Amino acid sequence: MQVILDEIAYSLISLHNCYFVKVRKESASSGKARTTFDGKKLSPVAAIFVLPAEAMVQKIDDSLNVYLYRQYMPRNKYRNFEVENIEHIFFNRRPGFTMGTPPLEPVKDDILALRRIEECVEKLIYKNLFPIMHVKVGTERMPAQILRDGTREVDIATEYLSKMEEDGGITTNERVEIKAIGAESLALRVESYLTYFKNRVYAGLGMSGIDFGEGGSTTK
Repeated sequence: MQVILDEIAYSLISLHNCYFVKVRKESASSGKARTTFDGKKLSPVAAIFVLPAEAMVQKIDDSLNVYLYRQYMPRNKYRNFEVENIEHIFFNRRPGFTMGTPPLEPVKDDILALRRIEECVEKLIYKNLFPIMHVKVGTERMPAQILRDGTREVDIATEYLSKMEEDGGITTNERVEIKAIGAESLALRVESYLTYFKNRVYAGLGMSGIDFGEGGSTTK
């Protein structure tokens, strides 16, 4: 019983909704069968099981009355439950809704925006760890040359660069310029954007950065 209570509490706290199914079997229950107002005979409840709230969908009619519960499962499968076999407990149900509003719903868009920014940061880090190298050979006064054997100076510089170790270096004269393309993106400061959306999420949840393990963080 404690396991079921823990599952109910977790579902209510995290999603503000909890569904549990009644397993009816007269031979395994000390209860008695009953008949509904519309004449349907129901066997007594022998057990209950908590269903994953995130996988549940309610089918409602035009009057917002639930007439069917459906649990979606992997591989596009699902199973239906009749209304009398499901108990639905909820918190924070808004007018016109049949389910409670999960605590993350008000900040869902901010969380998605924050995640997109974090993905961009990951790409920036990777790009600057392995930047594209641009080699410029020659100047206006002394353009890149073609040697007597037909080898171009540009090809020589390219070969040296391709053979250079990751932690190696290369020495050139003033006629060769090597530049990492994309390194200038380090100047892009994303901390302010991350902080902005984090604070929006914290405020929407009524919490602070400290609650999420960020020492000294506060909502603004």
